[in-house]
Amino acid sequence: LPKRIGTRLMPTVHLMDMRKERDERKNYSIFSLELKKAILERMDLGEQVFLFLNRRGTANYVVCRKCGFVFECPHCSVSLTFHSRTKILLCHYCNLTRVMPDHCVECGGEVIRFSGFGTQKLEEETRSLFPAARTARLDRDTTRTRSAFEAMYRDMREGRIDILIGTQMITKGHDFPGVTLVGVVYADLSLHIPDFRSCERTFQLLTQVAGRAGRGTVPGRVVIQAHNPDHYVYDYVASHDYDGFYEKELALRQRLHYPPYSRLASLLIEHPSEKDGEAYIDRLQTEFAPLVRGAEGVELLGPARAALYRLHDLFRWHFIFRARNAEVLQSVLHKVKRLDAVAKPPGTQCKVTLDVDPVNML
Repeated sequence: LPKRIGTRLMPTVHLMDMRKERDERKNYSIFSLELKKAILERMDLGEQVFLFLNRRGTANYVVCRKCGFVFECPHCSVSLTFHSRTKILLCHYCNLTRVMPDHCVECGGEVIRFSGFGTQKLEEETRSLFPAARTARLDRDTTRTRSAFEAMYRDMREGRIDILIGTQMITKGHDFPGVTLVGVVYADLSLHIPDFRSCERTFQLLTQVAGRAGRGTVPGRVVIQAHNPDHYVYDYVASHDYDGFYEKELALRQRLHYPPYSRLASLLIEHPSEKDGEAYIDRLQTEFAPLVRGAEGVELLGPARAALYRLHDLFRWHFIFRARNAEVLQSVLHKVKRLDAVAKPPGTQCKVTLDVDPVNML
Protein backbone atom coordinates (compact mmCIF):
# COMPACT_ATOMS: atom_id res chain seq x y z
CA LEU A 1 0.00 0.00 0.00
CA PRO A 2 1.45 3.43 -0.88
CA LYS A 3 -0.02 5.08 2.23
CA ARG A 4 -2.03 4.37 5.33
CA ILE A 5 -5.78 4.01 5.03
CA GLY A 6 -7.72 7.19 5.78
CA THR A 7 -5.76 10.24 6.90
CA ARG A 8 -3.61 8.53 9.56
CA LEU A 9 0.04 9.58 9.66
CA MET A 10 2.83 7.02 9.64
CA PRO A 11 4.47 6.65 13.06
CA THR A 12 7.77 8.37 13.77
CA VAL A 13 10.62 5.89 14.28
CA HIS A 14 13.51 6.45 16.72
CA LEU A 15 16.56 4.17 16.66
CA MET A 16 18.38 3.62 19.96
CA ASP A 17 22.00 2.43 20.01
CA MET A 18 22.15 -0.01 22.92
CA ARG A 19 25.96 0.00 22.81
CA LYS A 20 25.96 3.68 23.80
CA GLU A 21 23.32 2.99 26.46
CA ARG A 22 25.69 0.49 28.05
CA ASP A 23 29.07 2.14 27.45
CA GLU A 24 28.29 5.87 27.74
CA ARG A 25 25.16 6.01 29.90
CA LYS A 26 26.02 2.95 32.03
CA ASN A 27 22.48 1.73 31.53
CA TYR A 28 22.42 -2.08 31.73
CA SER A 29 18.65 -2.42 31.74
CA ILE A 30 16.62 -4.16 29.04
CA PHE A 31 15.06 -0.72 28.40
CA SER A 32 16.88 2.27 26.96
CA LEU A 33 16.36 5.53 28.83
CA GLU A 34 14.40 6.84 25.83
CA LEU A 35 11.99 3.90 25.85
CA LYS A 36 11.46 4.13 29.62
CA LYS A 37 10.62 7.82 29.29
CA ALA A 38 8.28 7.20 26.36
CA ILE A 39 6.39 4.48 28.24
CA LEU A 40 5.91 6.72 31.29
CA GLU A 41 4.60 9.51 29.05
CA ARG A 42 2.05 7.19 27.42
CA MET A 43 0.95 5.86 30.82
CA ASP A 44 0.31 9.41 32.04
CA LEU A 45 -1.86 10.03 28.95
CA GLY A 46 -3.82 6.80 29.39
CA GLU A 47 -2.58 5.34 26.10
CA GLN A 48 -1.48 1.78 25.32
CA VAL A 49 1.97 0.35 24.55
CA PHE A 50 3.21 -2.66 22.58
CA LEU A 51 6.60 -4.17 23.49
CA PHE A 52 7.91 -6.57 20.87
CA LEU A 53 10.59 -9.22 21.41
CA ASN A 54 10.84 -12.19 19.08
CA ARG A 55 12.02 -14.67 21.71
CA ARG A 56 10.15 -16.56 24.40
CA GLY A 57 11.33 -17.48 27.88
CA THR A 58 13.34 -15.85 30.66
CA ALA A 59 16.90 -16.61 29.54
CA ASN A 60 17.83 -17.99 26.15
CA TYR A 61 20.61 -20.04 27.69
CA VAL A 62 21.94 -20.99 31.14
CA VAL A 63 25.69 -21.14 31.71
CA CYS A 64 27.99 -22.05 34.59
CA ARG A 65 30.28 -19.14 35.52
CA LYS A 66 32.96 -21.49 36.83
CA CYS A 67 33.51 -23.84 33.87
CA GLY A 68 31.43 -22.27 31.08
CA PHE A 69 29.16 -25.30 30.68
CA VAL A 70 25.92 -24.46 28.81
CA PHE A 71 22.77 -26.52 29.35
CA GLU A 72 21.88 -27.91 25.92
CA CYS A 73 19.16 -30.16 24.55
CA PRO A 74 20.49 -33.75 24.20
CA HIS A 75 18.33 -34.24 21.08
CA CYS A 76 18.81 -30.90 19.25
CA SER A 77 21.89 -28.70 18.80
CA VAL A 78 20.37 -25.76 20.67
CA SER A 79 20.65 -24.48 24.22
CA LEU A 80 17.75 -24.95 26.62
CA THR A 81 15.69 -21.87 27.46
CA PHE A 82 14.88 -21.14 31.11
CA HIS A 83 11.25 -20.35 31.99
CA SER A 84 11.10 -18.85 35.46
CA ARG A 85 7.36 -19.24 36.00
CA THR A 86 7.53 -23.04 35.76
CA LYS A 87 11.20 -23.29 36.88
CA ILE A 88 12.06 -25.52 33.94
CA LEU A 89 14.54 -25.62 31.07
CA LEU A 90 12.75 -26.12 27.75
CA CYS A 91 13.83 -26.97 24.20
CA HIS A 92 11.70 -24.89 21.82
CA TYR A 93 12.20 -27.45 19.03
CA CYS A 94 11.40 -30.86 20.57
CA ASN A 95 9.69 -29.66 23.79
CA LEU A 96 12.08 -31.56 26.05
CA THR A 97 11.89 -30.27 29.63
CA ARG A 98 14.39 -30.44 32.48
CA VAL A 99 14.11 -29.24 36.06
CA MET A 100 16.39 -26.28 36.64
CA PRO A 101 19.35 -27.63 38.71
CA ASP A 102 20.75 -25.69 41.65
CA HIS A 103 24.33 -26.39 40.58
CA CYS A 104 26.34 -27.12 37.44
CA VAL A 105 26.01 -30.76 36.37
CA GLU A 106 29.50 -30.62 34.82
CA CYS A 107 31.72 -29.24 37.59
CA GLY A 108 29.37 -28.93 40.57
CA GLY A 109 29.72 -25.14 40.63
CA GLU A 110 27.02 -23.34 42.59
CA VAL A 111 26.75 -20.13 40.58
CA ILE A 112 24.50 -20.41 37.52
CA ARG A 113 24.27 -17.42 35.19
CA PHE A 114 21.26 -16.61 33.02
CA SER A 115 22.27 -15.10 29.68
CA GLY A 116 20.04 -13.38 27.17
CA PHE A 117 16.35 -12.83 27.76
CA GLY A 118 12.93 -13.55 26.31
CA THR A 119 9.37 -12.28 26.67
CA GLN A 120 8.98 -13.78 30.14
CA LYS A 121 12.01 -11.90 31.45
CA LEU A 122 10.82 -8.76 29.66
CA GLU A 123 7.45 -9.08 31.40
CA GLU A 124 9.14 -9.38 34.81
CA GLU A 125 11.29 -6.31 34.14
CA THR A 126 8.29 -4.33 32.87
CA ARG A 127 6.20 -5.12 35.95
CA SER A 128 9.12 -4.09 38.16
CA LEU A 129 9.75 -0.76 36.38
CA PHE A 130 6.08 0.13 35.80
CA PRO A 131 4.18 -1.39 38.75
CA ALA A 132 1.08 0.74 38.13
CA ALA A 133 0.69 -0.47 34.54
CA ARG A 134 -1.64 -3.34 33.69
CA THR A 135 0.74 -5.64 31.83
CA ALA A 136 -0.02 -8.75 29.75
CA ARG A 137 2.04 -11.11 27.63
CA LEU A 138 1.08 -12.68 24.31
CA ASP A 139 3.16 -15.62 23.06
CA ARG A 140 2.81 -19.37 22.59
CA ASP A 141 3.33 -19.98 26.31
CA THR A 142 0.38 -17.79 27.39
CA THR A 143 -1.98 -18.12 24.42
CA ARG A 144 -2.38 -21.79 23.55
CA THR A 145 -6.14 -21.62 22.98
CA ARG A 146 -8.41 -19.43 20.89
CA SER A 147 -10.36 -18.36 23.99
CA ALA A 148 -7.17 -17.06 25.64
CA PHE A 149 -6.39 -14.96 22.58
CA GLU A 150 -9.95 -13.64 22.36
CA ALA A 151 -9.87 -12.62 26.04
CA MET A 152 -6.64 -10.69 25.46
CA TYR A 153 -8.12 -9.07 22.34
CA ARG A 154 -11.21 -7.89 24.26
CA ASP A 155 -9.09 -6.54 27.11
CA MET A 156 -6.94 -4.56 24.65
CA ARG A 157 -9.92 -3.14 22.79
CA GLU A 158 -11.67 -2.17 26.02
CA GLY A 159 -8.56 -0.55 27.52
CA ARG A 160 -7.96 -3.04 30.35
CA ILE A 161 -4.32 -3.59 29.29
CA ASP A 162 -1.76 -0.78 29.37
CA ILE A 163 1.31 -2.66 28.13
CA LEU A 164 1.15 -5.73 25.90
CA ILE A 165 4.35 -7.75 25.52
CA GLY A 166 4.65 -10.28 22.73
CA THR A 167 6.43 -12.10 19.96
CA GLN A 168 5.38 -12.10 16.30
CA MET A 169 1.83 -12.84 17.42
CA ILE A 170 1.28 -9.16 18.28
CA THR A 171 2.44 -7.92 14.87
CA LYS A 172 -0.09 -9.74 12.72
CA GLY A 173 -2.49 -7.06 11.54
CA HIS A 174 -4.27 -6.34 14.83
CA ASP A 175 -6.02 -2.97 14.97
CA PHE A 176 -5.84 -1.42 18.43
CA PRO A 177 -6.54 2.34 18.14
CA GLY A 178 -5.34 2.92 21.72
CA VAL A 179 -1.75 1.81 20.96
CA THR A 180 0.37 4.89 20.37
CA LEU A 181 3.82 3.53 21.27
CA VAL A 182 5.64 0.44 20.03
CA GLY A 183 8.97 -0.59 21.56
CA VAL A 184 11.12 -3.13 19.71
CA VAL A 185 13.35 -4.40 22.49
CA TYR A 186 16.01 -6.40 20.60
CA ALA A 187 15.68 -5.67 16.90
CA ASP A 188 18.86 -7.50 15.83
CA LEU A 189 17.58 -10.99 16.60
CA SER A 190 16.23 -11.79 13.15
CA LEU A 191 19.32 -10.33 11.45
CA HIS A 192 21.45 -13.10 12.99
CA ILE A 193 19.61 -15.93 11.23
CA PRO A 194 21.98 -17.60 8.70
CA ASP A 195 19.75 -17.08 5.66
CA PHE A 196 20.09 -14.72 2.70
CA ARG A 197 16.53 -13.52 3.39
CA SER A 198 17.25 -12.40 6.97
CA CYS A 199 17.42 -8.69 6.05
CA GLU A 200 14.21 -8.92 4.04
CA ARG A 201 12.39 -10.65 6.89
CA THR A 202 13.73 -8.17 9.44
CA PHE A 203 12.47 -5.27 7.33
CA GLN A 204 9.06 -6.94 6.97
CA LEU A 205 8.82 -7.70 10.68
CA LEU A 206 9.85 -4.23 11.89
CA THR A 207 7.61 -2.50 9.35
CA GLN A 208 4.70 -4.66 10.40
CA VAL A 209 5.15 -4.13 14.15
CA ALA A 210 5.72 -0.39 13.64
CA GLY A 211 2.37 -0.27 11.88
CA ARG A 212 0.59 -1.16 15.14
CA ALA A 213 1.30 2.34 16.51
CA GLY A 214 -0.89 5.35 15.80
CA ARG A 215 -3.86 3.61 14.19
CA GLY A 216 -6.27 5.84 16.09
CA THR A 217 -6.47 9.63 16.24
CA VAL A 218 -3.19 10.05 18.16
CA PRO A 219 0.00 9.85 16.03
CA GLY A 220 2.18 6.85 16.78
CA ARG A 221 5.78 6.51 17.85
CA VAL A 222 8.19 3.59 17.51
CA VAL A 223 11.39 3.09 19.52
CA ILE A 224 13.71 0.45 18.05
CA GLN A 225 16.55 -0.78 20.27
CA ALA A 226 19.47 -2.28 18.36
CA HIS A 227 23.02 -3.40 19.08
CA ASN A 228 23.97 -2.96 15.42
CA PRO A 229 22.17 0.30 14.55
CA ASP A 230 24.45 0.99 11.55
CA HIS A 231 22.89 -1.84 9.55
CA TYR A 232 21.23 -0.53 6.39
CA VAL A 233 17.88 -2.19 7.24
CA TYR A 234 17.21 0.32 10.04
CA ASP A 235 17.63 3.36 7.78
CA TYR A 236 14.84 2.16 5.51
CA VAL A 237 12.60 1.10 8.41
CA ALA A 238 12.98 4.51 10.06
CA SER A 239 11.99 6.34 6.86
CA HIS A 240 9.25 3.83 5.87
CA ASP A 241 11.10 3.55 2.57
CA TYR A 242 10.03 0.26 1.02
CA ASP A 243 11.20 1.23 -2.48
CA GLY A 244 14.66 2.19 -1.24
CA PHE A 245 15.05 -1.06 0.67
CA TYR A 246 13.80 -3.03 -2.34
CA GLU A 247 16.42 -1.47 -4.63
CA LYS A 248 19.24 -1.91 -2.09
CA GLU A 249 18.36 -5.53 -1.42
CA LEU A 250 18.01 -6.39 -5.10
CA ALA A 251 21.43 -4.90 -5.84
CA LEU A 252 23.01 -7.02 -3.10
CA ARG A 253 21.18 -10.15 -4.27
CA GLN A 254 22.42 -9.60 -7.82
CA ARG A 255 26.04 -9.20 -6.70
CA LEU A 256 25.85 -12.31 -4.53
CA HIS A 257 23.97 -14.39 -7.11
CA TYR A 258 20.97 -14.97 -4.84
CA PRO A 259 17.31 -15.24 -5.87
CA PRO A 260 15.60 -13.72 -7.80
CA TYR A 261 18.79 -13.69 -9.92
CA SER A 262 19.22 -17.43 -9.47
CA ARG A 263 17.17 -20.47 -8.57
CA LEU A 264 18.01 -22.64 -5.57
CA ALA A 265 17.24 -26.19 -4.53
CA SER A 266 18.15 -27.60 -1.13
CA LEU A 267 18.84 -31.29 -0.56
CA LEU A 268 18.60 -31.97 3.18
CA ILE A 269 20.01 -35.19 4.64
CA GLU A 270 19.00 -36.28 8.17
CA HIS A 271 20.69 -39.32 9.74
CA PRO A 272 20.62 -40.77 13.28
CA SER A 273 24.36 -41.55 13.17
CA GLU A 274 26.85 -38.73 12.71
CA LYS A 275 29.59 -41.08 11.46
CA ASP A 276 27.35 -42.98 9.02
CA GLY A 277 25.74 -39.72 7.91
CA GLU A 278 29.12 -38.21 7.00
CA ALA A 279 30.02 -41.32 4.99
CA TYR A 280 26.69 -41.06 3.17
CA ILE A 281 27.08 -37.39 2.22
CA ASP A 282 30.62 -38.09 0.97
CA ARG A 283 29.10 -40.72 -1.33
CA LEU A 284 26.43 -38.25 -2.47
CA GLN A 285 29.03 -35.58 -3.22
CA THR A 286 30.96 -38.02 -5.39
CA GLU A 287 27.82 -38.91 -7.38
CA PHE A 288 26.57 -35.31 -7.69
CA ALA A 289 29.86 -33.91 -9.04
CA PRO A 290 29.65 -35.31 -12.60
CA LEU A 291 25.97 -34.33 -12.92
CA VAL A 292 26.82 -30.72 -12.10
CA ARG A 293 29.91 -30.65 -14.31
CA GLY A 294 27.78 -31.76 -17.24
CA ALA A 295 25.23 -28.97 -16.78
CA GLU A 296 26.24 -25.47 -17.80
CA GLY A 297 25.63 -22.78 -15.20
CA VAL A 298 24.76 -25.11 -12.29
CA GLU A 299 26.72 -24.84 -9.03
CA LEU A 300 26.86 -27.34 -6.18
CA LEU A 301 27.40 -25.78 -2.75
CA GLY A 302 28.25 -28.02 0.16
CA PRO A 303 27.83 -30.41 1.75
CA ALA A 304 27.63 -28.34 4.89
CA ARG A 305 26.16 -28.82 8.32
CA ALA A 306 22.71 -27.31 8.63
CA ALA A 307 22.42 -24.30 10.96
CA LEU A 308 20.39 -26.54 13.27
CA TYR A 309 22.84 -29.41 13.03
CA ARG A 310 21.00 -31.82 15.32
CA LEU A 311 17.21 -31.87 15.57
CA HIS A 312 15.03 -34.55 17.17
CA ASP A 313 18.08 -36.86 17.46
CA LEU A 314 18.87 -36.58 13.75
CA PHE A 315 22.10 -35.05 12.40
CA ARG A 316 21.51 -32.75 9.44
CA TRP A 317 23.55 -31.71 6.37
CA HIS A 318 22.52 -30.01 3.18
CA PHE A 319 23.62 -29.49 -0.40
CA ILE A 320 22.54 -26.40 -2.33
CA PHE A 321 22.10 -26.52 -6.11
CA ARG A 322 22.15 -23.07 -7.71
CA ALA A 323 21.53 -22.02 -11.32
CA ARG A 324 20.39 -19.02 -13.32
CA ASN A 325 18.21 -21.13 -15.60
CA ALA A 326 15.29 -22.99 -14.01
CA GLU A 327 15.03 -25.57 -16.80
CA VAL A 328 18.69 -26.55 -16.52
CA LEU A 329 18.34 -26.81 -12.74
CA GLN A 330 15.24 -29.01 -13.05
CA SER A 331 17.06 -31.27 -15.50
CA VAL A 332 19.88 -31.82 -12.98
CA LEU A 333 17.41 -32.40 -10.13
CA HIS A 334 15.56 -35.08 -12.11
CA LYS A 335 18.88 -36.91 -12.55
CA VAL A 336 19.67 -36.46 -8.85
CA LYS A 337 16.32 -38.00 -7.84
CA ARG A 338 16.97 -41.05 -10.02
CA LEU A 339 20.30 -41.86 -8.36
CA ASP A 340 20.10 -45.01 -6.22
CA ALA A 341 21.95 -43.22 -3.43
CA VAL A 342 19.12 -40.65 -3.23
CA ALA A 343 16.15 -42.89 -4.08
CA LYS A 344 17.24 -45.56 -1.56
CA PRO A 345 18.90 -43.84 1.41
CA PRO A 346 20.68 -46.15 3.87
CA GLY A 347 18.52 -47.21 6.81
CA THR A 348 14.89 -46.56 7.58
CA GLN A 349 15.66 -43.50 9.73
CA CYS A 350 17.75 -41.70 7.13
CA LYS A 351 15.72 -38.97 5.41
CA VAL A 352 16.48 -37.14 2.17
CA THR A 353 14.37 -34.07 1.36
CA LEU A 354 14.58 -32.09 -1.87
CA ASP A 355 13.17 -28.57 -1.60
CA VAL A 356 13.07 -26.38 -4.72
CA ASP A 357 13.01 -22.62 -4.05
CA PRO A 358 13.34 -23.27 -0.29
CA VAL A 359 11.71 -20.78 2.06
CA ASN A 360 13.66 -21.97 5.09
CA MET A 361 17.43 -22.48 4.80
CA LEU A 362 17.95 -23.74 8.38
